[in-house]
Amino acid sequence: MVGENATGGWQGHDEAIACHRGGDWAFQPAREGMQAFDLGLGQLRRYLGGWQKTVSVQEPIGGTTVDTQARAAVSELISALQVLGILPGA
Repeated sequence: MVGENATGGWQGHDEAIACHRGGDWAFQPAREGMQAFDLGLGQLRRYLGGWQKTVSVQEPIGGTTVDTQARAAVSELISALQVLGILPGA
């Protein structure tokens, strides 16, 4: 994914997907709804007016009423979303 305000050979290709082929760079402009897996972040990114990424979700802590079963379910859900690359890893 080419960042914003790219320079050099990347100039004019902001937010595009770049692929190195046969010594040259090929660019695919981003489109609304496009999805790509960002290896650097280890998560899925979507293009919705710009490349979007999710932020970490905190597991529930504290509170006056503790529901251990609900907290365990939320923790498992967060873990599953991390494994799928939807949420960033811990």
